[in-house]
Amino acid sequence: MLTEITADLNDVKTALTTFVADAHGQYQAEASSLSSALSKLKMSVSELAAHPSASTVTGVVAALGEVTTAGQNLLAAVNTSCLSASPSSST
Repeated sequence: MLTEITADLNDVKTALTTFVADAHGQYQAEASSLSSALSKLKMSVSELAAHPSASTVTGVVAALGEVTTAGQNLLAAVNTSCLSASPSSST
């Protein structure tokens, strides 16, 4: 199970790297925050696998919360940019 979770986290980080490249660094602060949160989650999951306890479960839950917040912040930044873009006149 750890291998699958780690692979999934790596896939998300790869997708985030692609997104940042495609966005030409526009959302660098938010993407960096999400990347950091994903790294922390990966470490927490590894710690849970190595030393299962209530404490390590709490660490995973906290790291998931950070990923959620960072992801929401990135989405909010993207939505703001998309909503503020002027519509093209295709008449």
